[in-house]
Amino acid sequence: FRSGDVVAGYTIAHLIGEGGNAEVYRADGPNGPVALKVMRSSVSASARGHARFIREFELAAMLDHQQVLEDDAPRAVSITRTASGQISGVSS
Repeated sequence: FRSGDVVAGYTIAHLIGEGGNAEVYRADGPNGPVALKVMRSSVSASARGHARFIREFELAAMLDHQQVLEDDAPRAVSITRTASGQISGVSS
């Protein structure tokens, strides 16, 4: 994605980082800035890879620590992208 692209209602600001399984972007949503994690299509093609990606997101959402921001607005959003580039799932 490029700066200014709108993905699932979030406007891409810039790429924060990338790894073997996903790219992470800073994006702006209806409730402010978020980290937008987009799973690579090669990972989403695998049921195991997709399940691992979703589990990672669920575990991060369960973090409970004094230095972790807590409010109702999502601060992280995960998106699944198919091999053709289509968005197939959004979790926040």
